[in-house]
Amino acid sequence: MLRPRDDGTYEAECLMLPGCTCVARSRQQALEKMQNLVSEALREEKVGATRYEIVYLAVGRSS
Repeated sequence: MLRPRDDGTYEAECLMLPGCTCVARSRQQALEKMQNLVSEALREEKVGATRYEIVYLAVGRSS
């Protein structure tokens, strides 16, 4: 989940991995930080499953 904050920064959170959250100055920086956090969590096997796939999904807002 990625959301802008009132102070102009972005907060990113991976809902499937507890504690996997970050705040960054830009949207792109938040996504890069989150990708690194998720990759690290999977490398360290902090999660129970043995196979994961990172999928990007863009959802547009309806008027």
